Amino acid sequence: MNDYALIAKINSIFNAQGYLKAKPVEGFEKCLFEREFVFVDVFGAPRKFFLEDVFENGEFVAVKFKNFGSSGDVNFLIGKEILLPAEEVKDSEKNVFLLSELTKLTVYRNGKFFGRVKDILNFKANDVLVVQDVKGEEVLIPFVKNFVPNVDLENGRIDLISGEGDLFDVAD
Repeated sequence: MNDYALIAKINSIFNAQGYLKAKPVEGFEKCLFEREFVFVDVFGAPRKFFLEDVFENGEFVAVKFKNFGSSGDVNFLIGKEILLPAEEVKDSEKNVFLLSELTKLTVYRNGKFFGRVKDILNFKANDVLVVQDVKGEEVLIPFVKNFVPNVDLENGRIDLISGEGDLFDVAD
């Protein structure tokens, strides 16, 4: 699945007509509106699903796939990921990163070396960077603008928010 980028996660059924409630990944809020089809991770493999209708519903997006007309038809999709081919994402999106590109990047805070990205954890609310700091401890950092204002892939660098003290949880 390395050739695909996550653009949204399906959270629940929206209504009895087969609409699903999906949470877009930050940076992809409008991406579903411009597409004829997307891919959904079904049993570990991307499968093509054609979009019939998409509309905003607060911080979520309601999605209806063609040929799926009831809540029973789409029940198996709850918790699945909506994907796009990676090359399409890189060509069309600015300031959007493939999670695989972030591993091994160097992390800085207040202009000083803080650590290296070791892994990325995916949660419903947002992704979380697992950073091995200079002490060798794993630090969990929410991958949102409030904590990570700058990602520079060209120079292999991530800048964290400025400040003093511990702002992040140390992983157990």
